Amino acid sequence: MNHGITEALLEKIYEVTKQFFALSTEEKQKYARETGSFQGYGNDMIRLDDQVLDWTDRLYHTTYPKDQRQLKFWPKVPTEFR
Repeated sequence: MNHGITEALLEKIYEVTKQFFALSTEEKQKYARETGSFQGYGNDMIRLDDQVLDWTDRLYHTTYPKDQRQLKFWPKVPTEFR
């Protein structure tokens, strides 16, 4: 709330993100993070006793400052992602 991003844009981001995570593992791995890096696609372990799953898929991007963006980790599919 109060961040200046329209509801329509947030909904579009949500839909495109869902499309990315619905892709095959092989396609998602094209954007896998590199060792020692946070950016890119990967899995993180969850270490909570009451957690149903012990892992989570994630896609992390640095967007600001611009000189720290690594576009090689930004998916080309779905095309709207970029």
